[in-house]
Amino acid sequence: MAKIRIAPVVAFRSGGLPFDGAVLWVRGVLPEDRIGIAATVSPDGTQMTWDGTNVLFGGTLIGTASDGQGEAFLVPFGPGATEGAIDTLLQALTYANASDTQTAIRRLSFEMTTADGTTLNGPQAPRFVAAWSPLDLVAGGIRRASAPTDQPPEGPGRI
Repeated sequence: MAKIRIAPVVAFRSGGLPFDGAVLWVRGVLPEDRIGIAATVSPDGTQMTWDGTNVLFGGTLIGTASDGQGEAFLVPFGPGATEGAIDTLLQALTYANASDTQTAIRRLSFEMTTADGTTLNGPQAPRFVAAWSPLDLVAGGIRRASAPTDQPPEGPGRI
């Protein structure tokens, strides 16, 4: 089961969001889907790791993550989370499919909620901006656009 990066060139901008208690959701996950976080290094050289539960950025705990198997994948953030850490986390998210009969096309969405569960919308909502067209996960392979896109995300806080 090969893992691919979901959005390796997405950029996250917080819009002034307080991160402690916020939750990142990856929605649209089917029972055969496996969402995870790859070990990666940010542009400034800070390492991100995930042990299956704890998400660390530069050795600082930024949040915890669900197992990502067949349900919405979520990462509740703690006080160590920063805009740079969340940006790196988004670029490190991975997808794999455990089924022998895969769904032809997969569409996943990102969403951010506040500590009280409110979905963020409007001018203060975080933005997930694709520097590349979102990929389509296609049975038997991955289809990517061949050029950057200037299309807006699909609604506030989504890509």
